[in-house]
Amino acid sequence: MLPRSANLIITEHQFHCERRNMSAEGGDEETAKLKKRLDSSKINLFGKKLRPSDLPLLTQRLRDASRPVKSLTLCFSASSAEAALPALVSGENNKNSALTYIDLAGNFLQDEPIGDLLRACPALAVLSLYWNRIDDAALIKMTPALAEHPCLQKLYLQQNKLTDACTEALAGALSRNRVLQTLNISDNKIGPLGAKALARADKIPLKNLFLARNDIGDEGAAALAASAGRWELEAVDVSDNRIERQGGLALLAFFDHAPLRPLTLDVSSNRLYDDFVDGLCEKDLLLLFPMTLQMNDVDLTGKGMARMARWLAEKDPPLKMLDLQNNARDIQGEEARVSRENFFSYSQRRGNAVKLYLPINLRKRPKVYSSDEEEEVEKKNIVSRESSSNLQLVVYF
Repeated sequence: MLPRSANLIITEHQFHCERRNMSAEGGDEETAKLKKRLDSSKINLFGKKLRPSDLPLLTQRLRDASRPVKSLTLCFSASSAEAALPALVSGENNKNSALTYIDLAGNFLQDEPIGDLLRACPALAVLSLYWNRIDDAALIKMTPALAEHPCLQKLYLQQNKLTDACTEALAGALSRNRVLQTLNISDNKIGPLGAKALARADKIPLKNLFLARNDIGDEGAAALAASAGRWELEAVDVSDNRIERQGGLALLAFFDHAPLRPLTLDVSSNRLYDDFVDGLCEKDLLLLFPMTLQMNDVDLTGKGMARMARWLAEKDPPLKMLDLQNNARDIQGEEARVSRENFFSYSQRRGNAVKLYLPINLRKRPKVYSSDEEEEVEKKNIVSRESSSNLQLVVYF
């Protein structure tokens, strides 16, 4: 009879052998699952880091012209993306003519042939390259293919390493391209010079421009606003760009040249102060078309907040959404009361047609008491107001 220690040794040995067998079987199972995924015309390998032994399956599938791929998602799967790119760009006779959507986000791509990818996929409508390491040189190499692409409508380049150095080439490509409608270059290092270069682009079909979290400042904001007459933008995001009073007032030019359709303007996290509200309330175009205004954390004071609330209550603009959060943190007294009443009045009239996001200290909904409750209400120091011919007492709790 073997000692107890020997039994333990044998048991551990058997355990590790069984574990290796299970791993091998699991590997076969993973390969089978991968083949099933690759059999679809819409391949989604989000976050899937393929084993080296499985990478040939991906490349063979992409080279299979008899089963065209329409959509390819390889987010956060660097090895898969590195294997897929050569397979996509090395074909002949436009074998990727059916591919309309490619998402390569989060793969640390830098020197890969993105321009060749565009040429090899003539039907591509959406290309997502955000959260990579694409720098100015890589983007400049890509711009000739971008300028000539016949179908690309959306290009996402946020969170890369782009600076002012690439904007001249990008603006040139935009001037020649006649189909691109959405460009997202947020979270890069584009400054005033880059914004000015983009603004010099000729009349282009671009509808949505996202420049959030760059550093364009007042000069860049003024340059972009000056292009409003040539462009027909429907959405502009310049949030968190160190824009101050003068730049904010310049951005109001977008409302002078807005298309006859809803316009979205995001100026959040800039130092615009009450001047922006004063200028905004003078724009008659806001009274004609449903607009979306995002003004989160723009340093409005209590006076500016009250001004905005009065304008909403009096003019009743058909806004789709208004975000005023993180402003007027110290509003109190009469300004707070008037602002609450006017915001509530506007939201009651508009109902579900508008989404209104207010600072925390202005979100309390007023409660209306009947005349029968007047005595008890007065004991609780409730503020009263007159509505029509009847006296109604309003409390904020």
